[in-house]
Amino acid sequence: MCCGAINRGVAFANGKIFAGLINGRLVALDANTGKQVWTIQTTDTSTDITITGAVRVFKNKVIVGTAGAEFNVRGYFSAYDTETGKLAWRFYTVPGDPGKPFEHPELEAAAKTWAGTEWWKNGGGGTVWDGMAYDADADLLYIGTGNGGPWNPLYRSPGGGDNLYLRKNGLVFPGDAARGVGLHGDAVHDPGGPHYRRPCTQGHHAGAEEWILLRARPPDRRVHFGQAVHGGQLGEGTGRQGATDRESRRSLL
Repeated sequence: MCCGAINRGVAFANGKIFAGLINGRLVALDANTGKQVWTIQTTDTSTDITITGAVRVFKNKVIVGTAGAEFNVRGYFSAYDTETGKLAWRFYTVPGDPGKPFEHPELEAAAKTWAGTEWWKNGGGGTVWDGMAYDADADLLYIGTGNGGPWNPLYRSPGGGDNLYLRKNGLVFPGDAARGVGLHGDAVHDPGGPHYRRPCTQGHHAGAEEWILLRARPPDRRVHFGQAVHGGQLGEGTGRQGATDRESRRSLL
């Protein structure tokens, strides 16, 4: 089970408490009585996918991610209706079998960055185990994705490639649909990328950590630091990447 029996937080909205459970279930409880309003299985129970991250709620949708990339699963995050628990949409962070229709146009483009003949059988990783933030002013959802599976890119994607959308510091989505508007924010030494033979790309480096939405001075910035101690900024409403590494740390600190 990945990665420990933990829960990073719950959400409150419309008189309900929402929580993701380690067994992959999403549950809504009446905030006054504690009674279950609805529950839904968000994962395939035959896989090693779990939920360890905090859920987010906005515009009558509960956003929940997944964990488990250490066990070669395929990452995704989903939106469920707050009142009924019905699945509204789901976005996969890495492409599946290229012999089948791609769930999103972004995945068709991403498949070109993977190498080998059976890479999709290993899942690919890219779980969204936390690292989500909603900007109500811009109506944008910011997402960070986790490490690849298997960790070692020589096995995951023989021949290299950028392996989109692993360890991304900024997948940007409109608040009401699973269509990316700014799939940017590559982390340094992205597994499978230009430095894919370096040892640091073969370990647990993820981009699924918390986002910080800053209102300090115009233009507003969305800031994210991943496990590789790499900082990045995205401009408001654009998904364009700003300062990174030492430059961003100086401007922030």
